[in-house]
Amino acid sequence: MKKLERTLLICCVVVVLSFVFAANISATAEISDGYYTYAVLGNNTVEITDYNGGEDEIVIPDELGGKKVTKIGEGAFSGAFATKIVLPDGVEFIDWSAFESCINLETVILNEGLKTIETFAFYNCRALKEINLPESLEEICWGAFDDAAEELAEFVVPGKVKNCKIDEIFESGEPNTDYGVQRNLKKIVFCEGVEDITFTNNACPILEYVYVPVSVQKLEVDYLSANNKFVAIVYAGTSQQWNDIELGKKLKKLIENDGINIHIASEHTVTDVAAEAPSCGVNGYTAGEFCSDCEAWVSGHEIIAYDNEHDYRKISDESNKKATFNEGGCMSEKCIYCEDIRIRDVSAIDSVTLSTTKYVYNGKNRTPKVTVKDSEGNVL
Repeated sequence: MKKLERTLLICCVVVVLSFVFAANISATAEISDGYYTYAVLGNNTVEITDYNGGEDEIVIPDELGGKKVTKIGEGAFSGAFATKIVLPDGVEFIDWSAFESCINLETVILNEGLKTIETFAFYNCRALKEINLPESLEEICWGAFDDAAEELAEFVVPGKVKNCKIDEIFESGEPNTDYGVQRNLKKIVFCEGVEDITFTNNACPILEYVYVPVSVQKLEVDYLSANNKFVAIVYAGTSQQWNDIELGKKLKKLIENDGINIHIASEHTVTDVAAEAPSCGVNGYTAGEFCSDCEAWVSGHEIIAYDNEHDYRKISDESNKKATFNEGGCMSEKCIYCEDIRIRDVSAIDSVTLSTTKYVYNGKNRTPKVTVKDSEGNVL
């Protein structure tokens, strides 16, 4: 009996010591090196697990502890204040929320060799100006750019991302909600190699074009608002190749009801249209290609925003005519920026009244207030 008790006691001690030993291994598995904390992976490469610096521009090192950096760990740079982050060449995996809420981040240089961008990797990085995905990328997970890059106008999906659901990348909740939408995203380009596409304008309310490669095998539209600005799906192949694509039920229904435009770029009549310069209060456009068959722009024709409103100043002109009590007049004005001339009508004078017609002299000059009204009742 006592022998059994001793055996059980020894077992308990061994188990306790095992936990203590494991705890010590866990505690020493992460290593600090300057601003970085990292862990050595099974393949003798490094995962960055934390960053505690305050640099405005972060250039992540190629190696830590003499070992190649291949993974950016979960939440490693979350909340960093940097405006620019550059990844090293060896990184293959960006984990959950790795750069979440980097609210000042304007530029991120993603390395060629990167394969996976995990869920919420760049969540709430609203200041991001553009997203340039490397050709090596194979997977963009749900919500990777949720609530991020709000000024983004074009999104290009590399060819190795075989299956792509745009609404999952820019996940924003239910249709017609204002949460996390890409308010400026007009164009989504799928590169040759992508095979399975599901797109929507749920998170992209002003989406205009989706460019589909010949490699696509399945295509579906998950959601398309009836009040959207969507112009056309632009397909790189021929009509015969288009007929071989497995279309989703929703897309088929949209096509049957003329609810979506399909542009077969190689077979339609495309005209080059010159650029239009902006003027005061009026946007211009870049040069573009317009298809008369689809009645749709298939490339270019991006807005060039005007940078000032008209500023009209009165000019001396023979057309100027003073208004009288009996007749209206007119006045010529010219914009000081674009020299546009406009002629404004001036209504006839209706009445002139004084605030008072007599004063008691008090030793000071006193002047009554004069009110002039035109025939429309406006005070001049």
